[in-house]
Amino acid sequence: MSRQVALAVSTLQLATLMIAAIAGGIYIWTQYSKEGQAALAKVQEAFVPLVKTAETTFAGVSLAIQNGNLALAGKIAMAGLKLALVDGLIGLGQLIIGNWGN
Repeated sequence: MSRQVALAVSTLQLATLMIAAIAGGIYIWTQYSKEGQAALAKVQEAFVPLVKTAETTFAGVSLAIQNGNLALAGKIAMAGLKLALVDGLIGLGQLIIGNWGN
């Protein structure tokens, strides 16, 4: 049993090191190359609608809870999740497809 635990731990350590190396490479690419900075700007631009949806949703849920209406808070939260999903899919499509079809 201890041999299996040791193998699992060493595998997790290797995976952690690989993830850290990849994340470090992405960080360096986005900070020190024009292509990386342009890609980062595109990704940040794609997240703007999601952030606005999250802010609006949390504000609505907070108000509903303050007024004691938990059913309304749940409905607002679910509507926000649905809108975030649609916004995310649209953003993903725009990142992948770009201006094709325009």
